Amino acid sequence: MSNYKPYADLKYKTRSYTDKEGKEKGIWLQVGTIFATPHLSSMFQVMEALPINFDGKLSIFKREDFEQLNDEPKDTSPTHELNKHTTDVVLKDIEEKPINLSEIPF
Repeated sequence: MSNYKPYADLKYKTRSYTDKEGKEKGIWLQVGTIFATPHLSSMFQVMEALPINFDGKLSIFKREDFEQLNDEPKDTSPTHELNKHTTDVVLKDIEEKPINLSEIPF
């Protein structure tokens, strides 16, 4: 487990308040940590605390210092092949009759 590094913090929102500018903010309690391998192929969590009145909902905040291994650099430019827009294709072999729901096997 030596290749696992802290990936994200698990936090619980204990209460809310309104700041001087009128924005609603939260008071967060860190209750655990998610650890991950550099390729993010395996993760586990460690719970360090359980808040009073816990409703089962936690928020995950990714750590900025987590260094993910990349096999190749990600290209997010608009000209990258995966970012080009595609057009929808309508299948021509669909019959133009109403769907009979009784034919569906479930």
